[in-house]
Amino acid sequence: MTISLTDHYFAGETFDMIERLPNGTYEIAIQRRYLAKNFLEYPGQLSFHCHLLVLMTSWRMGIKYKLFGDAGCVDPPPKINNDLIRIIFIHETKTNIRLIGTSILSGDKTCWRTPKENSRVNYSCHDGFRLMGPSVLICRNGSWIPDPIHLMSQPVFDLSTFNQLRLPMPYCQISQSFCNR
Repeated sequence: MTISLTDHYFAGETFDMIERLPNGTYEIAIQRRYLAKNFLEYPGQLSFHCHLLVLMTSWRMGIKYKLFGDAGCVDPPPKINNDLIRIIFIHETKTNIRLIGTSILSGDKTCWRTPKENSRVNYSCHDGFRLMGPSVLICRNGSWIPDPIHLMSQPVFDLSTFNQLRLPMPYCQISQSFCNR
């Protein structure tokens, strides 16, 4: 069987079994085979959705389950000028992946070859530069976002520091003390 993509959803499938249980709930089963190329073409994007709808209303309730596990962050962490060194911590396995630029030196990858959900990237700048924006990004729901806990723990001395913490992505800026030398 091949899957055809229609808009943002694959064509619907019928259930193999729907059985009402004594406690009033239902057990639903579906068994299908999909081609590996479908999952390679859409890494982390294929999921099983099951929704209960009430016709003639906007109410819906359901579940979403990612097939073949979570691909984590498909896009690599943001690159920063000045050869910034980044370290990714894989949350579940405590595996460290040390990155310089885009070269992976050591560590494990997920089966998708992408950083797992909850992976962290710590940013720091080389001598003569200072980090602007968040120093930690975390992989959440397939995107690299500033780690809210890390942002909240940073001291705020003045409005300019506060604004720097709110930047969407980190970057390195030539430090004032370096310019004055």
